[in-house]
Order: sequence, then structure tokens, then C-alpha cells
Amino acid sequence: MLRKGSDGICTKCGGKMVTLMESESNVNGFKHVRYVSKCRSCNDVNVIEELIIRRRGQHVEIMVKK
Repeated sequence: MLRKGSDGICTKCGGKMVTLMESESNVNGFKHVRYVSKCRSCNDVNVIEELIIRRRGQHVEIMVKK
């Protein structure tokens, strides 16, 4: 799943950056969500924040990596 957001300028090539939210789920009940800035010109990717979400019984754990 991808969602587009605001833009910026790439530090490598000066191209336009797009902010994306990527999410993926696996069979173990984990969901990985990443907020990244990606350059449209050179495809450089900067991870802004990464979340790992998992369900444990009746509780939900959210772990922030960056």
C-alpha cells in the first residue's frame, strides 16, 4: 500500500522528492509501516520513520525504529 504526500528537494541530484507511506503484513501478525522520501529522478530513498505493529492477545504493540 502506498500513499503519496508532500515533496522536497533531493540532496544528490536536486530532483523533486515525494513522501510515501509503505506498509506490508506478514503471516506472523507483524505489520511493517515505513515513511520514506523518494526522489523521482534518481530513485534515492531516505527512511523517515519505520514502525512495527503486532497484536498480542487483546493488546497492540507499536515499536518505532527511527
